[in-house]
Amino acid sequence: MTDIKFSNITKETFKNELCKLLNKRGYKTKITVCNNADMPFENIVAYHDGDMIVPAMNLDALYCSYLKSNEMALQDGCFCTMEEVIDFILENIENTKQKNMLPSEDEMMNVLRNWNVAKSRMTICLHSLESKQGYIKDVVHQIVAEDLVIITYVQLNDIGAQCVVTTPVTNYMQTQWGLTTEEIVQAAKKSSSKLRPVEIININEMYKQVARDEGMPDFLVNAMCNSETSPEMHAVTCANRKHGAATIFYDGVMKKLYDSFGAFYVLPSSDAELIIISKDIADKFDLDAKCLQERVLDINQASDLFEENAEVLTDSVYFYDDTYGFRKIC
Repeated sequence: MTDIKFSNITKETFKNELCKLLNKRGYKTKITVCNNADMPFENIVAYHDGDMIVPAMNLDALYCSYLKSNEMALQDGCFCTMEEVIDFILENIENTKQKNMLPSEDEMMNVLRNWNVAKSRMTICLHSLESKQGYIKDVVHQIVAEDLVIITYVQLNDIGAQCVVTTPVTNYMQTQWGLTTEEIVQAAKKSSSKLRPVEIININEMYKQVARDEGMPDFLVNAMCNSETSPEMHAVTCANRKHGAATIFYDGVMKKLYDSFGAFYVLPSSDAELIIISKDIADKFDLDAKCLQERVLDINQASDLFEENAEVLTDSVYFYDDTYGFRKIC
């Protein structure tokens, strides 16, 4: 089947046709299943023997784009063909290689085998324990507050590269390094705090900046992010908000927040940031844990408003004080 010119192709047929056409062009293919907040999606990878890392493309997004383009083409007759989809995939792969985003095999092996190199390239990311339950058995991780998990990663390409290439720290790598889980997690937190320094910012100011970056006019930004009628909250994140939620687990960050705000609630906005509200402010606005949990549910239901690719964490509410530390309360 070539030059498909209809918009009602099934996803399974679309996937099989992509793999067949990529094979004809000399590429091997692999389909992987990922999970974002219990919403599984498939990726397609096209590669040659010897390729260590190649970009994975969201198969669901490709399929939806293909259908959408052909729905629009019903009006003008300019249909998108499967060959054009293949061209797009291969162009993406070539662009990735040309930008030197992918390290060489020697560069990667130098990092993976040499702890003295790897320890300064470590980062941590925060995920929902439920979404990673079947995954974490093979990687170095730390479970926190019952339903969250910190997973350690190591950057394979040079620090400061335009696009960061990382891989989870596996149990095999841990055995090669001869280190305990605690040693790796602590080293990852220390390194991550340098590569992705924590930022604590008023939540309304953060939303305004994100909205402006998305091109929203100021009058709409100010209308949507009105702080006069809402309690003061802050976001714990990093400069680019990439996996910024994990920054709260850097050494000393929670104590710094406690010194500034006293005991505080933590709302899991997304893996991009966590929202904190002091207990004093929450009490002033009559916001108990159940009320805050309703806000978390609202945030998660509208998770694509400001961060399309952000990962939803949990529907829980957490609390920190100097007596019991960080814990889940509902």
